[in-house]
Amino acid sequence: MDSFSQAHVVAFRLSRHHLIHRAPLTSLTEVVDDVCGVQAQLMSAAELALWARVEDLAREDIARTLWRERSLVKTWCMRGAAHLLAAADLPIYVGGLLRRGLRREREWIAKYGISEAEMKAMVEAVVEALADGVLTRKELTRRVVARAGTKAKRLV
Repeated sequence: MDSFSQAHVVAFRLSRHHLIHRAPLTSLTEVVDDVCGVQAQLMSAAELALWARVEDLAREDIARTLWRERSLVKTWCMRGAAHLLAAADLPIYVGGLLRRGLRREREWIAKYGISEAEMKAMVEAVVEALADGVLTRKELTRRVVARAGTKAKRLV
């Protein structure tokens, strides 16, 4: 088994996270992929994290990649927080979350007095709403509430 010094490990991590040499702007999506997602609970934090890793990056570049090119997605993911992920990797992250089970989510939903049947109706409403394409959170909420009832508004 190989052994690495702490300095080698730190150098590898800094390099892999594009913190020694910033990546070119054309590699924005690859940088998000390399760091396994960028925490985006506050979008300004995600912008700053990416600015530190990508040369000549402007806020408009991130918006373009998210909303026009759609090579990045913003979604709730690790630790129940918003992250930017490479769109191509979304199934990997979602699959990983499903494997840990839905117990925690069911407990959280139960705190709001939502039954399994109501939750199933909300999920079906979300799937139906998104069948037409991408929606903002506000648009999604409006459609789900119209189908599943006002109780769904707090959760969506």
